[in-house]
Amino acid sequence: MKTVNSHQTIQLAGKLLGCLDGQIAASVRALLEQGRHKEMLDIRIDPDSPTLQDDYLATELLSKSDFLDMGVDRSSVAISKFLAIESDLQNVGLRWLNLSILRQSSPKEFPWIFHSAKQKIDRLLGSFDLNELETGFSFGPGASYEIPRRRAHASNKYGSSKPTVTMGCLDLAIAAVRRHRAWADYLCLHNGPNPLDWFELVKGNRIVTVPKNAKTDRVIAIEPTMNMYIQKGLGAMIRRRLKRVGVNLDCQVLNQHLALQGSLSGSLATIDLSAASDSISSELVRWMLPPDWVSYIKACRSPFGVLPDGSEHLYRKVSSMGNGFTFELESLIFWALAEASVDLHGKDRHGLAVYGDDLIVPSDCADDLISALSVCGFTTNKSKTFVTGNFRESCGKHYSHGRDVTPIYIRNVIDGVERLIWFANAVCNLSLRYGEERYRDIRFKFLHEEIVDLIPKRFKKFGPLRVNGGVTDLWIGSSFDQCMPSRAPNWLEGFIIEGVSRRYDSKPVTSQGGVIHYLDRTRFDRYDSEVTISEVATQRFKLRPVKVLVKQYEEIPPWF
Repeated sequence: MKTVNSHQTIQLAGKLLGCLDGQIAASVRALLEQGRHKEMLDIRIDPDSPTLQDDYLATELLSKSDFLDMGVDRSSVAISKFLAIESDLQNVGLRWLNLSILRQSSPKEFPWIFHSAKQKIDRLLGSFDLNELETGFSFGPGASYEIPRRRAHASNKYGSSKPTVTMGCLDLAIAAVRRHRAWADYLCLHNGPNPLDWFELVKGNRIVTVPKNAKTDRVIAIEPTMNMYIQKGLGAMIRRRLKRVGVNLDCQVLNQHLALQGSLSGSLATIDLSAASDSISSELVRWMLPPDWVSYIKACRSPFGVLPDGSEHLYRKVSSMGNGFTFELESLIFWALAEASVDLHGKDRHGLAVYGDDLIVPSDCADDLISALSVCGFTTNKSKTFVTGNFRESCGKHYSHGRDVTPIYIRNVIDGVERLIWFANAVCNLSLRYGEERYRDIRFKFLHEEIVDLIPKRFKKFGPLRVNGGVTDLWIGSSFDQCMPSRAPNWLEGFIIEGVSRRYDSKPVTSQGGVIHYLDRTRFDRYDSEVTISEVATQRFKLRPVKVLVKQYEEIPPWF
């Protein structure tokens, strides 16, 4: 099997840059070939440039790569930024402790925005309901304090003989386990009848870093097992309430659609925040949310974090990325501030969208919202915030004058069949977007053929480039004539396409944790195809042939 290492990945990236026009692309390619990666990523572009599409792809292509030599310790950079934000949050906390200071240091409109946002949150959340909290209890897919990533399946968390929990969350953890007889009996068997002995008390979470982009890592926190379980329930409560006001955190389509509209008319601004998850001050939450909600948030959060060097850090933020309710909580606060800003200007709320820290508001309201966010301790990412002009970006989609200019990102080394198929289809999709209505841009033809040639013959499966509106990674996108698919049998409408997919190994469930997992997930009639009492999937997999029914074959136009 042919493989592609990091050196060859950079060569392929250079060849893609060579397909582009303009001085920016030429400069990026030259710096890449010379190994001057930091200078390459520091290049900035003009959003109004006539060659914006090529310029933007050139500067973004490797911006999130984890294999470039930047001459910096990405983890240290991330930890330093994390601690700097924590230091700034001390001032934010003092500001919210005394609203009179806020009124003296801010324009007169700001107190109204904050009080309006607080009232909106109060009305939306209502009284805290413990019965509803219980229905949302679950485990996330990642590691917990004592369960590593390789064993992160929920059955292993339910099967922990002494789950970790913080002191503030202990009572909730006991109540959560006691409601499930099999789980309580399991912990009682291992630790005795006293519920206080069922858990391992820890001071907080573990702070680690994971890859983010070429310049820095991302700081996340690995929560104690029982804290995570209860946090997910609280996050589910907030998520359900946000849907009542049109904020659907299960779908990004609204943000993407409004970003397209904003690029055409300039009437909508897209706002992105820097390190938003790490900037939610505890005092801000105490002031903005109802007291009963604040008490449960404080109970299940981690007050301390253990840094990679083993030192303990007392959080000034309410929670960080990795916490089970952080995403929903930040979305709630940003929605309230955004809607209050829109109300202040008497604008239509149909131009408002929130998905985490991706915000869209009418352009006339953007300055007030950005200022209000700043008072709350949130920093606007200026390179990804667009108020004027005709470029907009939100939730992974990028538009200029209504045209989709979303770049592709080579985040990891292209080192196997799956990555090669992804890259071939990404280049093919680029050629469609860059080309005319009925043709593919011929500048990408030879690169596409070279990538396809690197794929071993037995994995060269062909099919439609797009399936259900998205670019597939099951096969190489091709024309109908190249694929020659078979008609679906038994009077079914469509075609049978053969592709390549992962088939994960599985192992039998040998612990009581698998049974508890199954019983817990079906307790509220939430039947999940992945929940079983017989076996669980492992992280090991093999690439196997797969046959897929495609109802309609979307033809790919020829090169021109």
